[in-house]
Amino acid sequence: MARFRTLALTLAASLPILHAGLARAQEPGAGYGPPPSYQPPQPGYGAPPGYGPPAQGYYPPQQGYGPPPQGYGPPPQGYGPPPQGYGPPQQGYGPPQQGYGPPPQGYYQPPQGYSPPPPPPPAPKPSCCAYSVRFNAFDLIMRRATFEGELKVIGPLTIGVTPSWIWGDPRENLDAGGFALAGNVSVYFEGTALRGWFLRGHFGYESFTAEITEPATLARASGRIKSPIFGGMIGSSHVFGRNGGFAISGAIGIGAATADKQHLEVVSPSGQFMNSVDFYDKAARIQLLGSFGLGVTF
Repeated sequence: MARFRTLALTLAASLPILHAGLARAQEPGAGYGPPPSYQPPQPGYGAPPGYGPPAQGYYPPQQGYGPPPQGYGPPPQGYGPPPQGYGPPQQGYGPPQQGYGPPPQGYYQPPQGYSPPPPPPPAPKPSCCAYSVRFNAFDLIMRRATFEGELKVIGPLTIGVTPSWIWGDPRENLDAGGFALAGNVSVYFEGTALRGWFLRGHFGYESFTAEITEPATLARASGRIKSPIFGGMIGSSHVFGRNGGFAISGAIGIGAATADKQHLEVVSPSGQFMNSVDFYDKAARIQLLGSFGLGVTF
């Protein structure tokens, strides 16, 4: 009880001192009065309720504008005029950026060391041509049925064989029957055997029985005619197909018979009529060589 009585007496003694301090704090300080240049507000603009006289140093608001809103402080530091020497912005567009930058994140990038896929393999070379079998329609004019066989040796070089069956003679009152056999070597200019232009060497031998007729009495005589023949031809061969197929081959040239002249004649029984023919005599030694082959090539 004695402690509480002492505390109450102390508080009671402090109240007058506390009251005097509060009164001194509420009194305006020296020099605080109305500003000397302050003018009362214009008519029509009354002071808003709850607002006292402005503090010293506070400038009155402009005419027609209310007081600034509460809570807005001064602008942030750093917003001043542009620095000295900063000129106007450049006209137009600047230069384009050089190249492209790196791809954005998430964009697929090929792994390091990646190389493009290899090119497709080249198209296979044509397998044609290795051999050819043809029928020579040109020799039908000479009353011969001729076949041609040709075989590739190496590169553009080929060898061939040409058998013929002789079943007549184009000259009047003369008939023949026998055979002829020839071999040849061909070189193709375009580098591919059995295709394109070629030069051909011809080495042949013919042997046949010739029969001559005397037209007035129909008397007949016959003899064996034979001779080697050498010559050359130039021509071209075309194959309808990448890997072979139908083929046409044509060539023309000349040959020469190496045998001596052979004479054949017939005399009628009365001796009044006669007919004769010479083989391999002078210009007759030169023979026309030709080929128009139709067949297949593979």
